[in-house]
Amino acid sequence: DSDFYYLKMNAMPDILRAYNNGEHEICRDMCRNLGGEDDEITFLISLSSCGMAKDAFSRGDLREACELFDEVCRLCDSTSYPTDQIKASALAHLEFINKISPSFYSEQLPVNDGGFQNSDDPFGRYCVLMKAFEEEPVIAEILAKAYLTRSKDADGHDAVYLAHINAKLSMKDRDYREAARIRKSTLSDGVDMPSPVMYFIFDDLEKACKELLDYKGAYEYSNGKIALMEKFLR
Repeated sequence: DSDFYYLKMNAMPDILRAYNNGEHEICRDMCRNLGGEDDEITFLISLSSCGMAKDAFSRGDLREACELFDEVCRLCDSTSYPTDQIKASALAHLEFINKISPSFYSEQLPVNDGGFQNSDDPFGRYCVLMKAFEEEPVIAEILAKAYLTRSKDADGHDAVYLAHINAKLSMKDRDYREAARIRKSTLSDGVDMPSPVMYFIFDDLEKACKELLDYKGAYEYSNGKIALMEKFLR
């Protein structure tokens, strides 16, 4: 008796194909064009919106990323499908963005404080460690060493997170030369990394260069941070 279920039955193979191919916006649009929603479609929209948000995050479109991650959190609360990890990932990204500038406002952070702590994806674990280094350095060192042991064979973005945590440990031990070497190696490896992560790598390199009295390097990395911030705030 409902056009929605008939349309869904016919469209589902194409919807799943688009999602599996990483065509998140196409997947979301096809779901929304069905003229209705059930739990399964809401779940698929939350997945595809999260994929779009991560893409925007990686390229530095942080306002768009905030809007999409907020939408993901709302969608996760309106389906009975298991969405805890999707929401935790969205909250981890939102908190990371908020650390760059409070001007990237999210309506989800005040009501989900610490909601990303149980994230099981690499970026979520990386965010937990970054926060621990700021708030609980002793615990951070223990967690970081365990993280490095478990993730030693990581590649791609995961390898970037691994290197950054390794450099954080060197900074904690006041081995600024080693910390700078690790970060410079990460930048020179040519690994495509999310722009917001690069911002914090530049920030740490600026601090390490100052400690090493390399004021020319500190100036260059400070300029790199400024250029990224200008990109984020557009």
